[in-house]
Amino acid sequence: MKKNRKSQSAALWMAPAIKALFLCLFFGGAAVGYVWQQRKLHDLDVLQRTLEARLELLKRDNRVAMGQLADLQLPYRLQERVRQMRINLAPAVAAQLVRLPEPAFGFSPPALSVSFDTRRETASAPPRID
Repeated sequence: MKKNRKSQSAALWMAPAIKALFLCLFFGGAAVGYVWQQRKLHDLDVLQRTLEARLELLKRDNRVAMGQLADLQLPYRLQERVRQMRINLAPAVAAQLVRLPEPAFGFSPPALSVSFDTRRETASAPPRID
């Protein structure tokens, strides 16, 4: 005998449709997540390349600036600049120089014998109130 389809519950014939719907949602969501993740990776890659290029540019500018600074600190450049600015500077006379000796290895300065502590020390603790 054939089964009567009218006697079957709605859950039995709706289950495959719901299952197919959930599978479509799962795979569709996974695909959207994959595309989103790949887009983020691409954006981060572009950002990293941009920042690395900027870093190299800044390093190059820093090397150029360090070279210029080293050139400007040369004694003959300083003398030339003093002449251009017409400043009356001359080398120091030997009597104006003060030479300080280097401290010996392991030398430590003597400790101060004067105490600047103005706090009073109490001999006993304050009385306890119970």
